Amino acid sequence: MSQPVTKLRVVTPSVDEKPSPKLRYGFEELIVTCRDYPPLLKQCVKEVGPLRAKCPLDFDWRQAFQANAAGLLLVLAARVDDDDDSLVGFCINVIGRPIKYSTTLHAQVDMMYLHPVWRRGWAAINMLKANELRMRQIGVKRLLAAEPTRFKNHTGLRLRQLFKFMGYHPVEIVWEKYLED
Repeated sequence: MSQPVTKLRVVTPSVDEKPSPKLRYGFEELIVTCRDYPPLLKQCVKEVGPLRAKCPLDFDWRQAFQANAAGLLLVLAARVDDDDDSLVGFCINVIGRPIKYSTTLHAQVDMMYLHPVWRRGWAAINMLKANELRMRQIGVKRLLAAEPTRFKNHTGLRLRQLFKFMGYHPVEIVWEKYLED
């Protein structure tokens, strides 16, 4: 008598399933949590930033602390909701009223990063939703976010797919030129 053949089945998780452990999103005072950021900042700049030889990472913590204390720089953190509480993503917002639109409060996402391990499912969408909610709460009317041209995720998609899904639309193209000595 032969043994029944057990067939393996491939299980593809639904996009509605949340990874375990979960991520939690919250705005943080940089003066308290600044030690968590350097490894991710370096990873972000290495992955999507400008050429390091021409524009090295040199984060101005004093300016960031002052702007954060004044409410002009708000930092959303994405942390693993477990005992370790690891920082795996962030969204740094610069808040202000541009000279040409002085009656409209703006926020510019200066840097946004999510560790590659967490770039699946709803993590990036939930991070942007949490950021948008807070920006609305403080009265921001126009939220701007740039798409780094060097970025592609593991499937080759660019950030524009995420932004379009979230209801953003392109309004400007930023050009760069290094002025040599």
